[in-house]
Amino acid sequence: MNQLDNRYYEEDDIDLMELLRTILKHKCTIIISTLVVAILALVGGMIYNTKNKVSTVTIGFDYPELEKGKNPDGSNFLKSNIIPFTILKSTFENNKDKLKAKNVEEFRNEIIIQPVIPGNIATKIDKALKNGENLNYISSNYKITTTEDKLIFESMVEKTLENYVKKYKRIESVDLLRLVDSYDYNDREYLFVNKLNELDKYFCNKISENNLTEEWVNKVNKLRNEIVYIKNTDLKTYSNIVKNTGVTRNIDIYRNNLKREIELKNYEKEKLEKEKSTLKAIIDNYKMNSLLLNEDKISNKSIDVENKYYNELITRYLNLTNKIETETFEIKQLEELYTKAKVSDKNTAEKVESYSLVLEKSINDVVTDGNILLEEYANQKYSNMIEIVSPVIEMTKGKPMVIYLAGGIVLGVALGVFLAFALEFRKKYIERYGK
Repeated sequence: MNQLDNRYYEEDDIDLMELLRTILKHKCTIIISTLVVAILALVGGMIYNTKNKVSTVTIGFDYPELEKGKNPDGSNFLKSNIIPFTILKSTFENNKDKLKAKNVEEFRNEIIIQPVIPGNIATKIDKALKNGENLNYISSNYKITTTEDKLIFESMVEKTLENYVKKYKRIESVDLLRLVDSYDYNDREYLFVNKLNELDKYFCNKISENNLTEEWVNKVNKLRNEIVYIKNTDLKTYSNIVKNTGVTRNIDIYRNNLKREIELKNYEKEKLEKEKSTLKAIIDNYKMNSLLLNEDKISNKSIDVENKYYNELITRYLNLTNKIETETFEIKQLEELYTKAKVSDKNTAEKVESYSLVLEKSINDVVTDGNILLEEYANQKYSNMIEIVSPVIEMTKGKPMVIYLAGGIVLGVALGVFLAFALEFRKKYIERYGK
């Protein structure tokens, strides 16, 4: 038994040695086969990877309106509109010879835009769907993929960013005050007052918005203080000169305007006096009824309600009285202006004109400073409204080249060994059986 086992071992050793000798004898064949197959695998892998290249970029959006699913102008934000059709069309037209797509529609379909959703948000959305709920989430980052040329894709992405900023970055501005030479002095005063009030209200509304830096708010408050200063100095000086002198460029037009204003004031005053008279009758009648009611037994609660109503009537009555007094005073002022009205002489006209120019310049300086602040505000609010989160990178759907190389080496060695034994078999066959 031991002799048989020893014999088998000797035969195995002989076979293994024979195999090793065969491999060493044909090592050149194995090496050449391995190199050829490895090179073919690399070339084939390179061709496959080149044909299956994809370029990707991630674009991010950051502006207040996005949380509500809106563009900065209030229109609906849609991922399909991130790259406008005009840019797609121009890119295709300028590069049609270098693109795989045959037409604009095919080119558009090759560009895939997908929202980048964080893992925790995706989990919440899945849970909501399982519960039959609908959870809306507006992503701030979007991944854009295409199989077209990387350089063409990079250029298109840059144009997309430029177009979005140009279209949606709103830099508001206030128009400068422009006086027309034909305006009368009183008309100019109205324009001055109106412009200053408009500026103050405009910037007051801006301060109430969110996401503003303390520095910017302080600058706006400083600007509003300048408006108050102009009202109390330059505007008051101009107004006093015009009213005290009664100067005008056209006395007939000026007096007709004053006359119409006086008539309107008198009409308002008459309405107030009628309302006051009616209210007085209600109060007198209420007093009479209250005396009769007080003779009967009524609850304290009833007395409180009655007293509250009476107080409201008295308050309305006093307010009407004050309004009538104010209208009377303003009518008197207008009548005085009507009496004083005169065509301005040369010296007075030059004086009023100089004050008018000073006031116009002061207001326009505030407008200019305000427009600078509005530009700062836009840059602050929309500084990162759209940007490239990760640059354009080119990848492949295929495998890394090292995998192709490894596969080629394995196949090459296997083919080489097969050829080595095939050659050895052929040699022994010829030796035994001849040609």
